[in-house]
Amino acid sequence: MNIFILCALVLACCIVAVYLVAIVARHHSSIDVGYGLIAMVVVAAAYTHAGAAPSLRGEIATLLVSIWGMRLFIHIYFAHTKRGEHPRLRTQRNEWKDKGRIYESLRSFFQVFLLQGMFLYVLLLPGILANTSPTNGMEWYNWVGVLLWILGFMIQTSTDNTLYAHTSYTSNKTIVQKGLWKYTRHPDYFGEVLMWSGLALLCLFGVKHSVLALLSPLYITLYTLYVTIPSSEKLLVHKTGWEKYIQKTSPLFPWFPKQ
Repeated sequence: MNIFILCALVLACCIVAVYLVAIVARHHSSIDVGYGLIAMVVVAAAYTHAGAAPSLRGEIATLLVSIWGMRLFIHIYFAHTKRGEHPRLRTQRNEWKDKGRIYESLRSFFQVFLLQGMFLYVLLLPGILANTSPTNGMEWYNWVGVLLWILGFMIQTSTDNTLYAHTSYTSNKTIVQKGLWKYTRHPDYFGEVLMWSGLALLCLFGVKHSVLALLSPLYITLYTLYVTIPSSEKLLVHKTGWEKYIQKTSPLFPWFPKQ
């Protein structure tokens, strides 16, 4: 079976599984909590498709995506145990429920679960493409991609830990402005962009159609700027000094604060 079709089928099965969990639990947290685990399953399927002699590029990509997926799962799992279902998902679900249980179930599947599955497939393109590599040979820029991923992982992990220590997901009214938080409002998302840019660079020109891997960092950058950041910042308007903070601080890419 074609590797792209295989990964799409595996992803679809995973999405249906977490959707059924959401139906039983009557909340949509399963899509957030399971996001990283689904990614791990999909790249594992791609790695298995490579056969008994996977390439070095495929092994590295599979390992990096798996590390990303496990860290994301652990982070969101503990965040969920502290705050419960994400306010955005809860609000959507309650609005749709007013129009009937069937309407809420169907719209949830297509707008939350299926749509997120399609986005995740685009995000995982570097991991899938890397496992089509016919050779172990890697150029210097592929190794730069690995280093870029490591840098992004370190940034995301450290800034998430800083945020967690600052707020502990409680009603803390102040804004964290330590470290990279002083130069970007979302350094954790910036780390995410670096990681997927690194993965795209890892398989660039080493596999057929490798240019498709660039869709991954392009997607995560645009989605973060125009969807994730606006929706998350709606929940932060109550923070003391928030208006002043957003006026002087870059939304995603680190830059010196405006005076």
